[in-house]
Amino acid sequence: MNKSTKYIISYSIVAIYMIVSLSFIGRKSNEELCTVVEINMVDSLNRLVVPRDITRLMEEKKQSIYGHPVSQINKMELSRLILTYNPLVQDVGIYRAEGGTICMDIKSRKPILRVINKYGQGYYLDREGMIFPLSTHFSARVLIANGDILEQGYQNKAIHIDSMYSKFAAKRLTLQELLILAKYIDSDEFLKAQIEQIYVVGNEYEMIPKVGSHIIVFGSIDNYVNKFFNLKAIYYKGFSNLGWQKYKSVNLKFDNQVICTKR
Repeated sequence: MNKSTKYIISYSIVAIYMIVSLSFIGRKSNEELCTVVEINMVDSLNRLVVPRDITRLMEEKKQSIYGHPVSQINKMELSRLILTYNPLVQDVGIYRAEGGTICMDIKSRKPILRVINKYGQGYYLDREGMIFPLSTHFSARVLIANGDILEQGYQNKAIHIDSMYSKFAAKRLTLQELLILAKYIDSDEFLKAQIEQIYVVGNEYEMIPKVGSHIIVFGSIDNYVNKFFNLKAIYYKGFSNLGWQKYKSVNLKFDNQVICTKR
């Protein structure tokens, strides 16, 4: 047997060994059972959803994956299940880790406004205009809106504001206006720190500050950017010198003027 033939035989043996080994490893991997489900909350400070909510949902829907072959777990279907039955979840990422571990990355919706409607029902609103239920175990510290708000939320699902008005185009869009105001306040550090409540009075709005005992009479949403500009000017240039406790109201309803009423 010459040298080249020996090399060919040697390489053939190694190749066969590798194929058999990989086949065995692949078969073993496919037969591996799920022994750990690791649930990671993407935003740990936003506790509207906790890992127990996810495991309880899977148990209720009889979708527990413990002890199931990892290769047979339908990750896409599992993600769809969580998004469908937990309206507080915005996004789900499911992937396999080492051993029999399945990882889930859960992203909760992030509210910017808590609404309490005219009937005492509460729900959240996020920047994208999604309406979703309150959490049973955590209350987000966000801006509150109440008063003459007729729109009702949905207990078991998240919906977009626009879908609520698709059949009533001529109806006044209270929640859409509240979203505009909430997004502006949320994007401004000073306003976010100062304003804690929006009260709806008919077609107009009043705001309650965190500091001071005055009421901000905002009026309609018209020229809202200019109104917020005037409000900040009063706080920076007026109240800082005269004192915040001397006034009972700040009226922004009229164009190009701010009327402050003393106690």
